Amino acid sequence: MKCNIKLAAYIAIIVGINACTLEDFDPDEWAIDPELEISTSYAVFSSATATQTAYVSTNYDSFSLSVDDDWCHVSRDADTLLISVDPNTTAEQRATNIRVTISRGSKSLYKDLAVVQFGGAWDTIGEFNVYWQYEVGDGQRSAIEEILENMVYVEGGTFTMGTCDDEHTVTLSSFYISKYELTQNQWCAVMGDNPSAFRNSNLPVESISWANALDYVTKLSTLTNLNFALPTEAQWEYAARGGKYSLGYTYPGSDDYTEVAHFYGSTLSEDNPLYTTVECGTLKANELGLYDMAGNVAEFCYDWYDSEYDMTQTEDPTGVETGTYKVVRGGSFNSLYGLLSSYYRFYTVSTTYVTNWYTGIRLIINL
Repeated sequence: MKCNIKLAAYIAIIVGINACTLEDFDPDEWAIDPELEISTSYAVFSSATATQTAYVSTNYDSFSLSVDDDWCHVSRDADTLLISVDPNTTAEQRATNIRVTISRGSKSLYKDLAVVQFGGAWDTIGEFNVYWQYEVGDGQRSAIEEILENMVYVEGGTFTMGTCDDEHTVTLSSFYISKYELTQNQWCAVMGDNPSAFRNSNLPVESISWANALDYVTKLSTLTNLNFALPTEAQWEYAARGGKYSLGYTYPGSDDYTEVAHFYGSTLSEDNPLYTTVECGTLKANELGLYDMAGNVAEFCYDWYDSEYDMTQTEDPTGVETGTYKVVRGGSFNSLYGLLSSYYRFYTVSTTYVTNWYTGIRLIINL
């Protein structure tokens, strides 16, 4: 019996020695001092929701994360930190810290990553609840307010798009569209420059590419938290025809193109005094109260151009999936009258080609 007790005690000692070989107690591992680096010591955000990344390197197997405030969120994907913030609806700047910690037994090391977010505020302009970022200046705000005050609601509906052999029925959801073409002042407020050939703050912006136009609506959406966009070809034509108030005119708002379209006619000469843009909204509006849907400057659309419509797209169509050219609608001051109808379509040379003085933008807001 005594012999058995000794044997049991001996086995227990062996087991105890084996248990001490766990990593936390390995002398070779503990000879390595902890090392921790973060790729940046701070992350700065605008007042809107956004995401940034940072990278962690360490000689330890893992690290832990903690955040001081619940408006800032951090998660990890391997050694990458994904940092996001909630919108800051106050006018004040706010800051917090993300702590990255490595530890093993009694050894530990941590580093903080500072997160700073600018403030913003909500404001109602007409029917739009606008989220102003902290950094929006007075000039920008004034120009954006002007844009929003001149957005026209277009109730969705079904209409016949195109003409002759390409007529087809399309149904659209409701959206807002700008009463006027985008002015140079409104462009400058967001982009900080004026590329136009015919200079005046109230003239339509021109001498831009389709890619420039897309950049503008993207930045404007970021500044306001509204879904600004270039109109699809179907949205543009529906609005040009007058939406549900359409009276079936050939040109946007009239059967007489001289009532609604500024263009220089059949005299193909730059000496013609009409060879220029004019202030937006000087001629008759169409049934929806939209000006210059024909003439003045032509207008970029969102869609890729194809010589034939995709007839399978009957609800909120966006055209073919890929292409080389983008759709342009509405004719311009240097068009002939046959190019001014509500259904006439043409295209850009490329998305990045600057179209000199004859193509501009009309904004929409998708709901």
